[in-house]
Amino acid sequence: MLYQTQSCIIQTAVQSIRFECCDIVDQDRHNPTSINESQPRTPDQVEDPPPVFSIEAQATCNYMRALPTTRIIGGSAARRGEFPWVAMLLKNGAYHCVCNIMDHNHCLTAAHCFAETTPFDAYEVIAGKYTYDVNEVEAGQHRIPVTTYIVHEAFNSDRKENDLAMVRLSRSLTWSSYILPACLPSVEVQLPLFCVVAGWGEIQGGRTPEALMKVEVQAYDSDRCLQVFSGTASAELSRYVNQNTICAANGLLGGKDACRGDSGGPIMCVQLTKSGAAAYFLFGTVSNGNQCAQPGEPGVYMDVRDYLAWIQRVILTSR
Repeated sequence: MLYQTQSCIIQTAVQSIRFECCDIVDQDRHNPTSINESQPRTPDQVEDPPPVFSIEAQATCNYMRALPTTRIIGGSAARRGEFPWVAMLLKNGAYHCVCNIMDHNHCLTAAHCFAETTPFDAYEVIAGKYTYDVNEVEAGQHRIPVTTYIVHEAFNSDRKENDLAMVRLSRSLTWSSYILPACLPSVEVQLPLFCVVAGWGEIQGGRTPEALMKVEVQAYDSDRCLQVFSGTASAELSRYVNQNTICAANGLLGGKDACRGDSGGPIMCVQLTKSGAAAYFLFGTVSNGNQCAQPGEPGVYMDVRDYLAWIQRVILTSR
């Protein structure tokens, strides 16, 4: 999954999170400052996720209990339960891709994770999973067969356009500290400067990780991505970047990225909920990139904000 060249965690002031999420309008003017870390707070009333999926409820996100308190420099293992919406997608009993829990019965992932010739029953989802070993049964995990999946109707496998798919589970998930749906940003919310990618894909040296990994990256909208990386990235970058994508990288330095096995996984950015608490919101899903963590080569992600209507329609019509 995540390639990294460093491995440390730096405590950061939460006001800089507030500043990044609410006040930034130009990434070039970003200048985080240091403040009291106690400011982000738990919502006054933490609610259960709604029984029926709705974009409005996911954007309000009063049910999120895992609050971000640190900035990640380099890469590291996530804490168990830190990202309770992140789940494993298995194919023929082996780890295959990452998916993101939307509601009791649906997970969002990448369209390219599915092959037309593979039957639905070859796929399973493990929610509440932490370690890479799919045969290690962890307390609170749910391993559920996939009953069907819906690939975006405009998916182009050659250009990776509309690289999204919705997985429907054969039975419902039960919410817990380790299993919750993702918060989704509103369409008008601006992309923050720093975000986090998580998954079980390859780490440095082509190894598989022992557990779910996370890494902080800098995020770019599509126009800014092409502007910043046009002189360093492969010629194929413009083939994959469009108005429905975002990019992420460690600036031009490389060393931090999603990698093989992270497809469908989340890029998550901190936002304040309407109750004033800081929470991770799912801004995108891993689609593709040129090798892993190469200098001047960003990863490309589907921009979830552009697919909110599709997500809601597919979930509500596949019940």
